[in-house]
Amino acid sequence: MHTYHFDNDDSDSNMSAALMDTTWCMSPGLVADVRSNLHCSCCVFTTGNSASDDAESSMISKLKQTCGYEWTSRFQRMFQDIGVSKDLMKTFRDKQDLSKSCIKDFHMLVLTTGSWPFQQSSDNITLPAELQICVDKFKLFYQSQHQGRLLKWLMHLCKGELRTTYTHDPKDSKKPMMYTLQANTNQIALLNQYNSGLSFSEQELAAATQMGADALKGVLEVMLKSKLLVKDGDKYNLNMAFKNKKLRVNINIPVKAEAKAESEQLHKIIDEDRKMLIQAVIVRVMKTRKRLKHQPLILEAIEQLKSRFKPKVPMLKKCIDILIDKEFLERVEGTRDEYNYLA
Repeated sequence: MHTYHFDNDDSDSNMSAALMDTTWCMSPGLVADVRSNLHCSCCVFTTGNSASDDAESSMISKLKQTCGYEWTSRFQRMFQDIGVSKDLMKTFRDKQDLSKSCIKDFHMLVLTTGSWPFQQSSDNITLPAELQICVDKFKLFYQSQHQGRLLKWLMHLCKGELRTTYTHDPKDSKKPMMYTLQANTNQIALLNQYNSGLSFSEQELAAATQMGADALKGVLEVMLKSKLLVKDGDKYNLNMAFKNKKLRVNINIPVKAEAKAESEQLHKIIDEDRKMLIQAVIVRVMKTRKRLKHQPLILEAIEQLKSRFKPKVPMLKKCIDILIDKEFLERVEGTRDEYNYLA
């Protein structure tokens, strides 16, 4: 697999080369879902870069030329959401005195439901007061701009930065050294508790943050691994002797369980999308043929789908059964391998 570095001078040729490798190595259906998730991460965490916007727009145009409008329509909607969000945040900042109420670099993305493969978290954590003020002000602003729309918050996808005020230079204990911690919302909520104390039990942290057991366990695992906290019996203590080679420390890293769950969720989404596409193709074939035997139907469906992906026969059979249950098809009376289309 190649790694491409896009410089401004030759980004167009590099993107063309990357696109050729992508379409050669992977089926477009899988690329669409994988790239969709990668695109989400890039959009959510690298907004505000005009060069990146231009490159993204160019890549979407090339994908549209190669794979068609239907294949890239989701990317286009996602890209449009980012542009709308930028304009929305500019209006919000113009109407708010952020220096007195909100965090200076507070930024929000408003994304269209159905265009992004994000799942809403079941956890409803307690945000630090500084963040909650920003969220509440944005809610009021958005409702004044778009009445009747409902915002669903994806706090588990947010991130921010914290600065330590208790750490010192390892070579000179009298000299303060400030670290910048890049963390997600759950980590920020947990670390914020240590502004009011130096030691907490897991139960105390759970009650204060309202995090679910699994989420809290994952956050504590990262905190211990990064040595920001140390465990003493059933207490999690702030490590006053924390040190790191870097002044900017990224602790926003997924634990293995989260990475595995994300991978499983991605494959589940891919399978569901493919099932819907297979059913649409089968219906289209049967609507034209009206009556068809099992094997010719399978072969016809594979032929029409091969430009997107190569479907497995068991999945095709399952989709036929689903369409029979939905009363789009019926088995010809007295046979088991012939179907009629039901208008």
